[in-house]
Amino acid sequence: MMSPLKISFLHKIEKDGLSPLGRLAIIISELGALAKSLGYMTRFKNDAHIYKVDCKLHIGDLIVQCIMLCYDLGFNPKEIINLGAQHTYERFQDFEKMGWCKE
Repeated sequence: MMSPLKISFLHKIEKDGLSPLGRLAIIISELGALAKSLGYMTRFKNDAHIYKVDCKLHIGDLIVQCIMLCYDLGFNPKEIINLGAQHTYERFQDFEKMGWCKE
C-alpha cells in the first residue's frame, strides 16, 4: 500500500500545480466515474466483474487525490484520516441514540 509519504512525493512531482479547487474537480470527476461503474455493475450483471475492477481503480484514485488535497491545504493526511474515523464513529453513536441503527 502506498503510504501518505509516497503520495507526498507524487504531490511534489505533479506538474499541474493544481489549486485545491482544481483538485476538487478531479475528486468529483473520479467520484462520478465510480458512480458510473457501480451503476454498470448492477445493470450489466454478466460484466459486473469488469466494473468491479474499475471501481477499485476509481476508489484508489479518489483516495490518492484526497490525500493530495490534504497536502494542498497543508494538512497531515494521517491526522485527517483519524479525524474522519473519529467523527464517523461519533455519528454512528448519534444514530444509535436516535434509533437509526439496525437491530
